[in-house]
Amino acid sequence: MKNKKILASLTMCVTLMAGMTNTVGAATSSNTSNFMKALGSNTGFDTFDSVQQTSDGGYIAAGSFQSSDGDFAGVSHKGLDDATLVKFNSNGSTGWIKSIGGTKGDMFNSVQQTSDGGYIAAGCSGSTDGDFAGVVNKGSLDATLIKFNKNGTTEWIKDIGGKNIDRFYSVQRTLDGGYIAAGYSESSNGDFTGVSNKGSAGAILVKFDKNGITEWIKNGGTKSDVFDSVQQTSDGGYIAAGYTKFGNKGTDDAILIKFNKSGATEWIKDVGGSDSDRLNSVQQTSDGGYIASAYSASTDGDFTGVSNKGTGGAIIIKFNKSGTTEWIKNFSDSGFAGSEFSSVQQTSDGGYVAAGTSFLKGGYLVAGYEKMLLVKFNKGGTSEWFKSFGGAKCGDKFNSVQQTSDGGYVAVGDSTNGATLIKSDNTAITVD
Repeated sequence: MKNKKILASLTMCVTLMAGMTNTVGAATSSNTSNFMKALGSNTGFDTFDSVQQTSDGGYIAAGSFQSSDGDFAGVSHKGLDDATLVKFNSNGSTGWIKSIGGTKGDMFNSVQQTSDGGYIAAGCSGSTDGDFAGVVNKGSLDATLIKFNKNGTTEWIKDIGGKNIDRFYSVQRTLDGGYIAAGYSESSNGDFTGVSNKGSAGAILVKFDKNGITEWIKNGGTKSDVFDSVQQTSDGGYIAAGYTKFGNKGTDDAILIKFNKSGATEWIKDVGGSDSDRLNSVQQTSDGGYIASAYSASTDGDFTGVSNKGTGGAIIIKFNKSGTTEWIKNFSDSGFAGSEFSSVQQTSDGGYVAAGTSFLKGGYLVAGYEKMLLVKFNKGGTSEWFKSFGGAKCGDKFNSVQQTSDGGYVAVGDSTNGATLIKSDNTAITVD
């Protein structure tokens, strides 16, 4: 069984990295609480893909679990992967665990608290039995939207799909009480009959009402596209981010697409070079523009002049309200080869916090490989501080981050200890 108490405190478990700049200043004090929680066992792979602070000061995390013992002893395990929702109290103790699944693979990739205190979770399902008995499964993998009450009891399940693979990666509540979900679809029949799918896979945007009834489905890209993130914008429309394999510039081009409230495309922004470039997360900023987290392996095209000294770069990109690039920042250097940001949010001071992973082979982290990475930027994209989390083995990464009400941060992902939630303060090595 894996050790659930990874380390006694963040003071012990945080590996502070130096060498990014010539000068490293002292961290300031903070009154925020810190803790780490890992769930899982050695019987399977367990991960959290999404987290949000809840109205009671706790946290809701969503992901997928293969374990049936350890923290999941007594939790009904139904198949290869079970879509799982975990409610944490404000101190990190587990409130409840809800497992949803059948005999095949079922996963959650995104969760949000709803206005009634419940939760909406999105992902995919390949099962037709267990919790999905009676839910029509149309293909090998269907996009799934599930509504829970505040105690984790399932209220309804919505299955969207055709005969091929369909999946949601992101869901958000909308101003009308409904939901907007984004992902991709390889289907052109079933629920996607009449929805243009121009390639082997199409980025999809689906609008639901408050009861999970589909209002409209839009294919957002050209061909072989994926949406990883969506958010409703202040004008009632939507902003979606992802990548396309048939862009104008390289292997994969990062794409940002603005839709109106009816799902009609207003503009498309393609960002890339000759190599692989992807947007993983997007949020509208207080000035009406957008901040996106990204991965880029390119050094040319739109990334000309953006330092990329490793095998890939952890990137944040600031766009104005029309989709024009304002600036691009690459956190990676030769000591941060293979870095990637999976999530970004604007912070209360107008800056940004980004979370992801860094493949570290040198410098001060010679004992490890992939580390969970948390970086704070100012409003102009300059790094203010950074910290990493992880053990001596590879395979640790953050998938989602949010600033908390006390000014700290909560982030989730997966590590060698299992699905991991970390509550951190707002201090680390400070970049002068």
